[in-house]
Amino acid sequence: MQIHDLKPTEGSTHRRKVVGRGRGSGHGKTSTRGANGHKARGQVNQNFEGGQTPLHRRIPQLRGFRAINKKIFAVVNVGELEIFDIGAEVTADTLMEAGVLRDIRDGLKILGDGDITKKLTVKANKFSKSAIEKLQSAGGVAEIVEAPVRGKKNDSQNGQAEIVKAPTAAKKTSAKKAEAKVVEAPARAKKSSPAPKKAPGDKPPTKAKKSSPRNGEAPET
Repeated sequence: MQIHDLKPTEGSTHRRKVVGRGRGSGHGKTSTRGANGHKARGQVNQNFEGGQTPLHRRIPQLRGFRAINKKIFAVVNVGELEIFDIGAEVTADTLMEAGVLRDIRDGLKILGDGDITKKLTVKANKFSKSAIEKLQSAGGVAEIVEAPVRGKKNDSQNGQAEIVKAPTAAKKTSAKKAEAKVVEAPARAKKSSPAPKKAPGDKPPTKAKKSSPRNGEAPET
């Protein structure tokens, strides 16, 4: 068998239907589309179900919207911190190593479910009121740190962000110390006053002519 002997199986292919070539062909006039209706005039939407309530209206709808700036915190309850030794420092990294957390997400939040009897120093991004009360009643410390930003590496040690300290407001100095030095501005050159305008019709003043000395007279000094 050669490549030119290859051909499709009989009955697997058909010639294109020729329509609109007169009634004698059997495919004339309406061109196999029928008399009237949507199918004869255009293309039916694939989601059309014959007039019954379509599927996208039968199923329940999701209400509301998804906030693009929403933060999802990894939650740990106070009762889960009993696995640590007394005086230990609990951070997000230590919780990951202990298997309590799998992902920090947008930060760590400590909730107050359960009881704690050990003195621990817990560093997290958020605490509930009941969690702070239980940690302090056991002699521990609840320290709030800045939440890490996703996609950026933390420069501080152990991947923990540094504590954010509010800038202290500058004290108001006394009126005597706060007196500013008065700088005298350089004096500007005074502008010369413009010459008075001449009224129309005024003649310029004539200069007095010097009289020439007569013969025998001495000139005026």
